[in-house]
Amino acid sequence: MSRFPLVRYQAEKDLPEYLPPGEAHRIIEAAGGSRHAARDTLFLDLLLQTGIRISEALRITPADLTWLDRRPVLWIRKGKGGKTRQVAVPARIAGELLDYQRRYRLDQGDRFFRISRQRAWQITLAAASAAGVPKRV
Repeated sequence: MSRFPLVRYQAEKDLPEYLPPGEAHRIIEAAGGSRHAARDTLFLDLLLQTGIRISEALRITPADLTWLDRRPVLWIRKGKGGKTRQVAVPARIAGELLDYQRRYRLDQGDRFFRISRQRAWQITLAAASAAGVPKRV
């Protein structure tokens, strides 16, 4: 009797949907009308520009923002699967994070965004709704 190895295959997955730049910009602008506009716009801009997860964004601290070869990088600690990775950050966002740190006197170990995951989702969905973006964000 001959043996046949099991063939592993992955079913095709749907490709993720991306937001066109115009929709992303509208979402960020919509957050500017909130009570915590500085925090909310920076939070959404960071998510949309880097692609990090909400839970990852909520854990970042000023100590996680570094420069490698003169380019800003965020260290994402305990990301998906408990792994640590580096994420490139646009210079504009890095500057805004540093300004936010100074403005709110955050220490190196303080979280930038001191909100719950549920509140972060509420901010995201409210901004998308106010911007008229019908897709799942």
